[in-house]
Amino acid sequence: MEHSQTFQTLVRQASLGNEDSIRKLVRTTSPKLFSYILRLTLDYYLAKRLTKEVQNEMIRTLWRLNKPDEFWPWIYALARETVKENYIDTRKHEDVFLSDEKEVFFNKQLNSQKIQEDPFFQKQDSDRLFKTVYQAMKKTSLMQRNVLILRCFENMPFGEIARFIDRSEMNTRVLFFRAKQKIKYRLWLHKYRPNRTFLPAVGLFGTVTSIDSSTCTPSAVIVESLSIQIGFVPWLIGTLTSKIGVIFSCVTSFVLLFLAFVHLMFLTIMFLLLLPLVIIVIMSMFFVE
Repeated sequence: MEHSQTFQTLVRQASLGNEDSIRKLVRTTSPKLFSYILRLTLDYYLAKRLTKEVQNEMIRTLWRLNKPDEFWPWIYALARETVKENYIDTRKHEDVFLSDEKEVFFNKQLNSQKIQEDPFFQKQDSDRLFKTVYQAMKKTSLMQRNVLILRCFENMPFGEIARFIDRSEMNTRVLFFRAKQKIKYRLWLHKYRPNRTFLPAVGLFGTVTSIDSSTCTPSAVIVESLSIQIGFVPWLIGTLTSKIGVIFSCVTSFVLLFLAFVHLMFLTIMFLLLLPLVIIVIMSMFFVE
């Protein structure tokens, strides 16, 4: 519905101050907005509070939106700024996982029919896999996580994401690569096969953190392999500028410099060894003449 003509009409009527349309717009967009903020913050309580704040700001400023078809980029921009004002970097905290209402929410999502009947997850411990991805997401920066969310769960092109976050497309692709590698590394640490498990694992995270507006159950999220392809140059930049890449570059540079030094010393020694012979040859030629 979000991309249909009916939805655009609803947005337009709400922007004109129609109270019924405003209430319906709030009710319709609440699940998707909550899911986006939850994925960004990884904090259930904060996501609930910020969803209400963003909706209040939406009602107050909706009249400024000139193009109804740009509603979601606009509301996501509002949400992103609101999150930045309230966000505490989860990478600075210990890996305390779930508690209270948050655990109840995620357990309910994990035990839903859509996940329990999925052939892939029937062979997996879905709870353990979700916690692994959840902890991996906590290790990404807010910007990296936002790029991954928009790319994998909103199917936004990298060019559009770049405009959305005010970065170059190359930098956006590198941010995505770094987020992907952190998730793969976490999967590897927990004895998963990263290349095989990455797509379903991220899809599981997207499913558990989503709510269908009509049924209040998870909306099945499938991450396509094409969505995670970034190209050779961003991969090279991301690899070389990663911690491992920097260490490898430093070690390689040191080895090359050492080899160059050894080569220089070898040439110097050879020159010193051959110098007397060269002098003798020159003097011999001089005395012969």
